Amino acid sequence: LSNQFNLRLLFAMQGSGEYLSAVQVNILDTHGGSVMSVKSKGPWFLAQLPPGDYMVEALTIDRTSQQKKVHIEGSGQSRLDFYWR
Repeated sequence: LSNQFNLRLLFAMQGSGEYLSAVQVNILDTHGGSVMSVKSKGPWFLAQLPPGDYMVEALTIDRTSQQKKVHIEGSGQSRLDFYWR
């Protein structure tokens, strides 16, 4: 099913590679408006977004967050990997 989505996120611990679940995912447009806000149930999160630029924020249970920019093309899949220490 992964190829049916144009954004794939991965959540894991740096070093051990242990996967993380229950990560809050917030996707914002270029104006800071919320496009999506959802809790990921697994180490992978898949989404289908219109082409454009976005800011992706991933927030763990202990409230440690990371933000990354992503550009979504008209075709293909963009991937972001989030690793915590």
